[in-house]
Amino acid sequence: FSVPPPAYLDGRFFKSLRPSMLSWLSPMASPLPAWAATPFSWVLSVVVTTALASRACFLVARIRLHLAGAAAAVQCRYCDADQDEEKLYGGSVQGCPAYDKVPLPRTGGTVHIPRERAESGLAILYLPGKGRVFNLFPLQKQIREQGVNIDVVGVDYCAYGAGYERNVRERWTPRLLYEMRLHEMSDALVEALEVTSGIYRKVLVVANSTAGVSVLNLLSSRAAKNIPAMVHGFWVTNPVVAFKEGHFVNAIVDASVPTWLWTFFDRVIGLGPLQLKSDADNDWFYFSETDQGKRFKECFAMPGHSSGVMVGVPCHQHAANPMRFLHVAEIVQVTRAWAQGRYKRQESTPPVWFSLNYKADEWHCGASKTRELLSAWGAVEARSIETHEEWSFETAAQWEIALFVLKGLVSKTLSVEWK
Repeated sequence: FSVPPPAYLDGRFFKSLRPSMLSWLSPMASPLPAWAATPFSWVLSVVVTTALASRACFLVARIRLHLAGAAAAVQCRYCDADQDEEKLYGGSVQGCPAYDKVPLPRTGGTVHIPRERAESGLAILYLPGKGRVFNLFPLQKQIREQGVNIDVVGVDYCAYGAGYERNVRERWTPRLLYEMRLHEMSDALVEALEVTSGIYRKVLVVANSTAGVSVLNLLSSRAAKNIPAMVHGFWVTNPVVAFKEGHFVNAIVDASVPTWLWTFFDRVIGLGPLQLKSDADNDWFYFSETDQGKRFKECFAMPGHSSGVMVGVPCHQHAANPMRFLHVAEIVQVTRAWAQGRYKRQESTPPVWFSLNYKADEWHCGASKTRELLSAWGAVEARSIETHEEWSFETAAQWEIALFVLKGLVSKTLSVEWK
């Protein structure tokens, strides 16, 4: 006596099934699609794997930054030029007025506003360039002592300055130091204007270097309609829409590497946050080179030197000033676009003036080419200045030149006589 094996073991079960009943198995038995066996599939797999790996590495770096805290960043102190942040904002340093730091929730930046505000509702709003924070407390003091009823307001960003400290402290995956794009600078400006629109009725915006480029890009885009009516003019100083001859950036911009490839490695592969170089210290910011060696720049207000217009704020002015891959990718894209005349000023935007440093010691901006590009765009040249940044002067004569331009633009835009 024997028991026959079950039908599903001797194959009779499958033979009894109709073809339609087996149709659900066909996808499992079908070969891979044709594209999967081509070089395209291998390239795609490499791109996806590299993109995921790069993002994972930066994720680890962000978490470690958050755990270490912003205070772990290496910062240099420069004695009399630096001031304690709490005392500075509290109004107990060299007679400077007290300031409030107002967070910008949408962009992560900060707007710095005098605690006792001008009754006139007039303000100069400063948008700093790369590696700079708001520190013009002595300038506000001088303006008030001269009887000029204007506030000096400042903006900084999510990845440098007071916003960076909050970003590191509050987010598990914070921005790395100066990991931000040009449009984020102008986004912070627009939000700061919105926040202060109930305080000021007329504003002159002053933007230097990369911040000047950000402003010009904003005024060339549809987002220009978001600029509040309180803005009566812009003054951009040495905006780097073109770099000076011999600058290392020109070698990158003029290379045959297409723009899309820079963008691909930045946005798709995810190498944007990669640090390419950084400053070892802040000597460039604080000191002038003279025959007698280094000395503090004239722009710094210190004991016994009250004519300076700014102070050091080491809590926010980090020694490191990193250049990341995303900065190079943006420089290539923006500089080439300006050279090709692809930026067009939007209609009904506030007037724009520019000042350039034509001297050989200019750090970055190619003055002659920039003048040509900005004039064609629709900006008006004001008097030239003799430093890269209007506030960062090394001699009293340089400040007199920049101040003369500023006073003239204040008169035009804010209708105030500043003698």
